[in-house]
Amino acid sequence: MILHDRVTVVMSVPFDPPQYDDLGNDVYQTITETVPAEVFPLGTDGVVTATRDKVVSRYRMVLAPTVDIPPRIGDKLRLEWDVFTLTADTTSGLFVDGGVERHMMHGRVHHYELITKQVVG
Repeated sequence: MILHDRVTVVMSVPFDPPQYDDLGNDVYQTITETVPAEVFPLGTDGVVTATRDKVVSRYRMVLAPTVDIPPRIGDKLRLEWDVFTLTADTTSGLFVDGGVERHMMHGRVHHYELITKQVVG
């Protein structure tokens, strides 16, 4: 599979072996890695709310398995691609819309597929 794009994957995952803070909560580490990818636009929707208008952009991404994305990572995964850059602001970049699909071939992860979204407004 030829992947023409580059996507930066940023995720917060628990340490392995687990580490805990003083209250017994998991301590997370941040993993940042740029991976080969293919990005397909799915469209943009305009959503009108009572307070203001919002624009939701969606993309389908195919990511190379150069980083291990844990199942059910949810909102602890953000992606940076093209104009969707990551900043210290927790609303920047692209977010996963749904789950991350692991596509297996011969017992190994061949690639990941996911739908991303960015809400502006």
